[in-house]
Amino acid sequence: MANEQSAGSVNFVIGNSQTIYLGAAVTISGGYVVPATTTSKILGVVIGLVDRYDRPLDTTFTAVKNYTGTFTNGGPGVQNYASSSTNATGDMVKAKIIVDQDTLYVNATQSALTAANLFNFFRIRTATNATQLATYVNGDVTQFQLIKLDPDSTGDTTQGLFRIAQSIFDGYLQS
Repeated sequence: MANEQSAGSVNFVIGNSQTIYLGAAVTISGGYVVPATTTSKILGVVIGLVDRYDRPLDTTFTAVKNYTGTFTNGGPGVQNYASSSTNATGDMVKAKIIVDQDTLYVNATQSALTAANLFNFFRIRTATNATQLATYVNGDVTQFQLIKLDPDSTGDTTQGLFRIAQSIFDGYLQS
């Protein structure tokens, strides 16, 4: 169904000349979606990429390519859209983003997690892909909070269950 918005998710137009990854943390700049940086307040996490008519880019349903940017298919951290220099007003490809602050995300960190890390804060590691978290216990940049270790019980000590701790929607965080 075109123009469908799921509970807790919203489609936002991607900014010009931006690369947005599935599973990445994003923010808003100038009214358009851009990758979150290590100091950004988080808008949400990308769960899909859609064309101007809200049709997913990763399906054959979009038989006619109606955008000039570059789409790469794959899973989280691989699937991405590199927007054109006129995406905001031309192609209008959008990122489908979970904006619900209470959603929990399974994510990886750059180093092993221990029980001592529970409920500590983390930031994204890099804005290039914005899907991996770096340990960041103290300081002003507390983008995500660790809730549970190894949520899938796979023995992967770099995996954790996180919530957004520094949301763009938190009024008390606004400067």
